[in-house]
Amino acid sequence: MFRSRNLEYLNRIIKEFNLFCSSRHPIFNGQNGTKCCRFDGLKSSLKYTIENLNLLTLYNRPEAQLGILGCFGVLQRIDHENIEKHYENEIEDEKIFIDEGQDLYQSFINQVTSEQYGMAILDDTK
Repeated sequence: MFRSRNLEYLNRIIKEFNLFCSSRHPIFNGQNGTKCCRFDGLKSSLKYTIENLNLLTLYNRPEAQLGILGCFGVLQRIDHENIEKHYENEIEDEKIFIDEGQDLYQSFINQVTSEQYGMAILDDTK
């Protein structure tokens, strides 16, 4: 799991990590005497790649239960009062879903780890 408040940094980490998982990282690709690592679900390997549904953006929202709102499936900060309205098409297409409350973070971790994926969290909370 990677968690940061810095979106640019988090995107670079995800890119490097997914290269590592797919054995395309220059240091772990099996070429020039390097080890070949594979964690992309192919060739009977475990799958830890970070994909869209493995992304979570946490927002500080006083109106939400416990003041935290989670937007699953996207790493993007938006300055928008109504996040649901901003993502209404993606929510309808089930590419993104939004939740709030105490169990938000734990349910995300349980879902992602039960499916053997890596995860990334952009944290906007205080």
